[in-house]
Amino acid sequence: MDETKENEFVIEHYQKTAWCLYSRFQTIARHAGLDKIVRPFDNMRMSRSNEVRRRWGEVKESLWIGHTSEVMKKHYLDLSDEEFAEVAGVAKADLESQVSHVHAHAMPTDLDGL
Repeated sequence: MDETKENEFVIEHYQKTAWCLYSRFQTIARHAGLDKIVRPFDNMRMSRSNEVRRRWGEVKESLWIGHTSEVMKKHYLDLSDEEFAEVAGVAKADLESQVSHVHAHAMPTDLDGL
């Protein structure tokens, strides 16, 4: 037997199409006290796609997950809470540095309808 063929799958037990992993996953979630998890495997794939992209970049993410960069951007790309906070912090700092150069009389007031 070809050496690569016998190691093709990480999980050998669930290769039959008759297995319904979705139902089993929902049972595990219910026993853990969680509500029904919508699209759990899509969400896990999206999470891993973003983790790989953050750590190793778009090219390696596309090769590992198995889709193009365009598909990743359309369906999987998401900012983590940390990335969002970082971008928001930088944007706030940039705004504050720009505003600090504006004269007080040029600043909008409540009378300006803002």
